[in-house]
Amino acid sequence: MAEDKKTEFTDLDIKHFKLVSGDEVVGLIAGVKQNLGVLYLERPVKINLTGADLYLSDYMPTAKNNIVAFSMSHVVAQSDVIDSMKQTYIEFCLNAPDDRIEFNELEEYEEEYDEDFEITHIAKKTLH
Repeated sequence: MAEDKKTEFTDLDIKHFKLVSGDEVVGLIAGVKQNLGVLYLERPVKINLTGADLYLSDYMPTAKNNIVAFSMSHVVAQSDVIDSMKQTYIEFCLNAPDDRIEFNELEEYEEEYDEDFEITHIAKKTLH
């Protein structure tokens, strides 16, 4: 009988989620509140597929903190991930910038970096 290989990532509770929106997210389980139907993920990242390749991107780049709450009713499927994906996720998170811009700081940021930063307002249009 083959012995299971354990790595430093094996015991981490990192899962892959498919959401009703179609997004696929990987994240470290930070907690679950069954009575509220809420799943908390630490630093959730979106899986982006391009042909046979995949890359990760920050799921909520403007989030104020690293814990994000998901309604369990919006999760279509979930799965454990292989250790190589856990390693990729951890490397992505460790290399991500720690200084998140808070929404109320956007105006200050825009003034400081006026030529490089622009807030675009999109008008709602009704298409028939």
